[in-house]
Amino acid sequence: MVTAKKVIDSLGKVEVPIEVFYAAQTARAINNFPISGQRMPISYIRALLLAKWAAAEANAELTLLEQPTAVTILSPAAYISVRCWP
Repeated sequence: MVTAKKVIDSLGKVEVPIEVFYAAQTARAINNFPISGQRMPISYIRALLLAKWAAAEANAELTLLEQPTAVTILSPAAYISVRCWP
């Protein structure tokens, strides 16, 4: 069973859990800066999700964001919002 995927960025390869939506930079931050062990408040995560969702949707409608890029942002946002806040 595969539990991690290898993601590449400007610093090289890093393994990221298969079930998450973040990429290399967030994985590095989690591994390199385990300062408090506290997680972000769920209200902050939800607000950030909604802001990114709204921005992607608006920019796609204005054709300032290509459709594949918009889908890349909107699909995980929709999944998380439905899964976490029914």
